[in-house]
Amino acid sequence: LTGDRGVRGADGGRGALLQLEAFGQWLGSLPCRSSVLIGGNHDAMLEDLGGEQVRAILRRGAQRANPLARVHYLLNAGAQIDGLRLFGTPLNPRNSSTSKNAAFQPRAGAGDDAPEMR
Repeated sequence: LTGDRGVRGADGGRGALLQLEAFGQWLGSLPCRSSVLIGGNHDAMLEDLGGEQVRAILRRGAQRANPLARVHYLLNAGAQIDGLRLFGTPLNPRNSSTSKNAAFQPRAGAGDDAPEMR
């Protein structure tokens, strides 16, 4: 993977904080000027931690690999990164009433316009 920017949809599962930091280190090692991460329905840990803590852990890992690494975690937010305007949201439709992969999905019974999370 080479380029100016790398965009990654997380779908990382229920990992540990050390795995998240190691993932940040991997992102920091990529030959890209900037990397962008957006959570998904498998990322309950990212949902539970919240944006600020996820950003801090990812950046700490990335800077171990490369002090100049720029890793961005977009959580219902936009950013201008290397002159490119991006918006990232982990929100996704409820996929199943039986699936355990329900991070960043509306609560059961919430209306279509309600972004209330579980």
